[in-house]
Amino acid sequence: MTLTCQNSSAVRVCQRGFSLIEMMVAVSLMLVIVIGLFAMFSQAQRALKMATTQVDVMEPGRAAMDILSRDLQEMTVCKVTNVVNFSKANLSFANPLLQPLPGSATRTNELDEVFLLTRYNDLWSGIGYRVDNTNDGVGTLYRFVATNSISRVATLSPAFFNTPIHRSDGSVTNRFHRVLDGVVHLRVLPSRSNGESYFPKDLDVVNDPRNILVASDRFSTFFNERMPAYVEVELGVLEPAVYEQFKVQPAALKRTFLASKAAQVHLFRQRIPIRTAQ
Repeated sequence: MTLTCQNSSAVRVCQRGFSLIEMMVAVSLMLVIVIGLFAMFSQAQRALKMATTQVDVMEPGRAAMDILSRDLQEMTVCKVTNVVNFSKANLSFANPLLQPLPGSATRTNELDEVFLLTRYNDLWSGIGYRVDNTNDGVGTLYRFVATNSISRVATLSPAFFNTPIHRSDGSVTNRFHRVLDGVVHLRVLPSRSNGESYFPKDLDVVNDPRNILVASDRFSTFFNERMPAYVEVELGVLEPAVYEQFKVQPAALKRTFLASKAAQVHLFRQRIPIRTAQ
């Protein structure tokens, strides 16, 4: 049976729409749902961006650490008088980059340069690592390689220490190869077999004419038959997006900009045993 409205007042009742209160309740519910969905998608997008940033930093950082680790593990004692087997120097000790951490702590970044000898058959290779633009507190890590025979092995370490990364025209010297951008921290710490570090007070190794090991908290050089038992490497890499922002900063503000970006620096650390240590 079909019911129909018989008069005008009944027609108006049958055709009545939503009231203002009902519309407001519906709009409010829809607004809550939209805000919830927006928050969920925003959080998902933030997580995806963080994961992408982690991948962009972690993969190159791990690759650089693998290269460093492999070279250090293959380090070989030359046993030729006054030839450098291993050397480390802190290039930024006079003006290190300081980055405040949560609380009252501060991280002091170092930018070390490292040289070591390796051997393959009758050929000796001098391998070095150096970061350019150390005055700015961040730069690109380069790997140096030079090869020679045992009769000229003494020329390898001077070749590394005396060769600049860039030529006068800005191009990169042939023996240097680019490894990683955005490096703010490269700390190389040689240590004894018991884990203790070398310091100037270690009179049994410093200025010893038999071993000729010179060591300090900033510089360490191992000659003749001397070699550290372990080398601890710390590598700090700035996130790519932040590094791009750094490059467009005015020169006077670059270090100030970096000092506030401690949370965007990813640290890698590895303790490497030296198999040929004496």
